[in-house]
Amino acid sequence: MRQQQDTNEFFNILCEYIDNCCPETAQVLKSSLGGVIVNETKSLEADYPYLGLKEEPFFALALDIKDKKSL
Repeated sequence: MRQQQDTNEFFNILCEYIDNCCPETAQVLKSSLGGVIVNETKSLEADYPYLGLKEEPFFALALDIKDKKSL
């Protein structure tokens, strides 16, 4: 069965497959290509201070480029 994917989808599926079947290879990929993005949630209320951090590992980031439809 054929499935159409863009390069980002294909790359993420490939990395997930490698992570599941070859943990040693996945570690090499994570250390050389991957990174960690941190999502921060911060309260604006002075009476209720809150700071929440959530780390998410990634292999690729999708970026929007202002005023450009293509590269």
